[in-house]
Amino acid sequence: MNKSIIAALIGSALTFSANAQQVNLNEDAVLDSNLEAVHQRTSLNVSFSENNFSAQTDEITLTGSFIENDAIVQFHKEENGGNTYYLGKKLTNTLYQGTWYNSAQESGDFQLDLAASNTPTLRSCFDVVTYDQTAASGVYIIEANDTPTKPVYCNMDIAQGGWTLVDTRARYGLNTHTSVTELTDPMIQTNHYLASDIWQYLKMGATQMMVTDGINDNYAIFDLSLLESANCQALTDDLSTGTVFHSESDSCTFGGADYTYLSHPTNSYLFSAMYIYNMDFLPIERSGRYGTTSSTNKIYYAAPKIQIFVR
Repeated sequence: MNKSIIAALIGSALTFSANAQQVNLNEDAVLDSNLEAVHQRTSLNVSFSENNFSAQTDEITLTGSFIENDAIVQFHKEENGGNTYYLGKKLTNTLYQGTWYNSAQESGDFQLDLAASNTPTLRSCFDVVTYDQTAASGVYIIEANDTPTKPVYCNMDIAQGGWTLVDTRARYGLNTHTSVTELTDPMIQTNHYLASDIWQYLKMGATQMMVTDGINDNYAIFDLSLLESANCQALTDDLSTGTVFHSESDSCTFGGADYTYLSHPTNSYLFSAMYIYNMDFLPIERSGRYGTTSSTNKIYYAAPKIQIFVR
């Protein structure tokens, strides 16, 4: 590796040394010449010397080198008694991509990201779209609740994007709503919610909640500060509960047509329903079946399926 690569790596022209540099090794288990969106990331403090490099942790020993004028990288990882061999080519001055094989006759693709220390930590879909404004809806890897490689589904199409999926609900789904640690496909995982520790982590870093029926023109966006102040039930800390939030002008009986809530606690048909009847408790933005920002009429919509996001 030459000085220009190190300069790109750490932002100043330095010669090679034994100083450790943070590097990310990203790898999947599908050999198709493309790194899958859902993949494993290992962050390593790598020491460079001439064209050689190495890293050591309690579980991993890694050694390798750059050859052919830095056009090729080759390295070996020993982990838990197994050996994995990597061979890749340079894509940019700080990124290599290639193939790995291990002693268990498994294989896949990898990327060696030499600029990991310059890559911001992404903790939500909002961070993703802030870092890359061209990001499309789909699965991304974030750091969540001390998990460095948490796959999440991001909606990048509604209201400037940056929405992290936390819950999906279906009509008649009250008694079959299922907890998961990963919610990455809203079309298949249609009545699932993120476990409470992940939900609370994402909620803590968010300021808005969005509900949509899966059609981008139909959505309602609430300020989390408003939902946290709901007098009957503030925004839930556990998405396993029937009602996500509930506000009424008078009593808290789900009666009297003076309420705004998401999901009825006992009526399974209304598990995907939103009522916007309390005119003092309104979304900050909405569209389609949920009304408009200027709507003055009361709105009720029990979609067959809904998706709940935070941003």
